[in-house]
Amino acid sequence: MHQLPANCPATDARLWDVLHDLYGIGTFDEDGDTPWWKFRATEISKVRACRKKNDRSIADFYITALYCRAHGLDVRAVSWLPRHVNKAWSWWDAKAHRLAQTPADAYAEAIRIESANPDPTWLHRLLRATPATHEEVLNEWRSR
Repeated sequence: MHQLPANCPATDARLWDVLHDLYGIGTFDEDGDTPWWKFRATEISKVRACRKKNDRSIADFYITALYCRAHGLDVRAVSWLPRHVNKAWSWWDAKAHRLAQTPADAYAEAIRIESANPDPTWLHRLLRATPATHEEVLNEWRSR
């Protein structure tokens, strides 16, 4: 089971607000004949229809929007989100796991991962680090 973020939208309207803020999806034409409320209702129904067509939840689309933003992926329409849902949840679960770990657990996990790597460069750096520099080396390891 996935851990949902505390600020996950509860409605398609709130989800559309997030998508609009992040990507400008559904940009309103100020000079058009359609009033703002009607335009917004139409855009929200597009979000709902896309979710239902792809059998996805609001949380699926929200996490995917955050994933695409974090990875610099271009999203110009709601219909572009479903293809990234599985990768987005993997990213989110890994992020939640990293946040839940204590620094010592995270450091031990990095050593375990690098022990299986045929190139010992990072393993040696992790093992040579002093406790005072563990966090710095771990951050370098994560950003490589």
